[in-house]
Amino acid sequence: MLRSSVLTLLCAVALTSQAYAQVRDSTPNGIGVSNRSKSFGNRNSGGQPNTGSDFVSQLTEQNILAFMREVSDIATGNKPEMLDDEVGDYLNNHVANAATFESTMNYHIPGFPAKDINLKIGKQEYINSIIKGRYTLQDYSTRIVVEDLAITNGGKRATFTSITDEQGLMPFPKNENNPEDLELLPIKGQSKCQQTMIVSFNNFIQMADAKCHTEISFDPFAGKPLIPD
Repeated sequence: MLRSSVLTLLCAVALTSQAYAQVRDSTPNGIGVSNRSKSFGNRNSGGQPNTGSDFVSQLTEQNILAFMREVSDIATGNKPEMLDDEVGDYLNNHVANAATFESTMNYHIPGFPAKDINLKIGKQEYINSIIKGRYTLQDYSTRIVVEDLAITNGGKRATFTSITDEQGLMPFPKNENNPEDLELLPIKGQSKCQQTMIVSFNNFIQMADAKCHTEISFDPFAGKPLIPD
């Protein structure tokens, strides 16, 4: 039933997406700041990426959050008007060439032993996983809180901790022998990530580093009678 391949976030968005993909051959995210406890959830939105976060001379709390909202929308299929090539070009600009994304994941299915996965990927794998999996989850919702935001190097570098809670429905085969016959199962995840963002030489906000721990749970029996008809 479980497959490995490629969660979340984002930055946190991406890494949680990577975690989901470990379970289903794909990927998938919202955000806010809490040393003053700001947070937001994801939203459906249209239009091209907000160029307000494309070119910056310095990082600020506001443009970091705008950028994270933008990436969240792209990573979760809320920018359907963007073609795959456009998503790839956007992420190529906004992920540092030497970026690394690391995650330790633990996921649980009722009746099965918990499973741990360690994942470390670079820029191109990250981009490919977002393109491949941005429409995987249905009824997706997320809330990300950013804590301990520190902006240094004259506004060119920022570090912070993000805590992400998300849930949705993920397609799984009803039967291992018939992988095309799918049903939607509820999935929940929580990630805590240490992240770094920078301003590139050509003034793009870029994701540079993320290290996450993610807990994922599935409930294959949700919404089903305890005694089948």
